[in-house]
Amino acid sequence: MIAGMIASAITLGVVDESLLATTFDLVGVTDPNLTARVDFGYTSGSGIISIDIQNTSFLAAGPDPRFTAFAFNVPANVTGFSTFSGPPGWTGLYDLGDINTPGQFGFFDMAGLTGPNFEGGSPNDGIPRASTFNFEFTLTGSNLNLLNEDSFLGLLSFDPAGPPDESEQYFIGRFQRTGSNEEGSDVAIPGTPIPEPATMLLLGSGLIGLAGYGRKKLFKK
Repeated sequence: MIAGMIASAITLGVVDESLLATTFDLVGVTDPNLTARVDFGYTSGSGIISIDIQNTSFLAAGPDPRFTAFAFNVPANVTGFSTFSGPPGWTGLYDLGDINTPGQFGFFDMAGLTGPNFEGGSPNDGIPRASTFNFEFTLTGSNLNLLNEDSFLGLLSFDPAGPPDESEQYFIGRFQRTGSNEEGSDVAIPGTPIPEPATMLLLGSGLIGLAGYGRKKLFKK
């Protein structure tokens, strides 16, 4: 039944522009009790990335850990964003290779921040435990209608030559106000190497290769 619907949609040239989000988890590098759930969705018709992030940290991570920044990669044909929408205290940033993520995790292109860059930020504006914040980027660039979630999450950060391999990430987050004294911080990276789509209706995904991937590395699925 579902296969028939997909085949009919392809035959008619119909593409569902409201794709369901791809969901994955972030885990603290130093403290695995720091966790977050990310729902990442892209709507090709409007060129909008919508990201829901829930702070799912365990009590062992401290009394009030806050999620204060995130960053990800974009295809070469994305030139930036025209609007950013997020909670008070958050701003969007597009700056190829200069978002100031820790060097061992590579360079990223686009970010949501509570401060001037990834390393700065205000814990007071961060996502509290058990809370979910929504963020939206309206992209600028060419052939945005050919992209889907995998166009972004299938890209790895720029990896300098040599170890460590943890620099190869498709998404990265930051926690502050961690630990029992609430004075710590940690970087969080995906707990799985490749996110699984929440829906099979990613029609037109065969056109992704036309978008170009610039200097980024691709997952080998």
